[in-house]
Amino acid sequence: MEDGEVYTEQEFRIAGINGNYSPKNFDDSKRNSTKPRHFTEKAHQKCLDLKHKPRLDFFLSHEAPLG
Repeated sequence: MEDGEVYTEQEFRIAGINGNYSPKNFDDSKRNSTKPRHFTEKAHQKCLDLKHKPRLDFFLSHEAPLG
């Protein structure tokens, strides 16, 4: 699953973000791994932009939601 991409399975629209947050690895310019364990600012922004698209039924993430 690509970060912030919407997939349709049967009638459900699903998206997500891979990895978890780390302030040390959030900056895209420091990325040097082909298998990152932490998401970047670019991936985070791509997911935030989903709010401007048609409905989303499920959003998958490794992190627990705040609150």
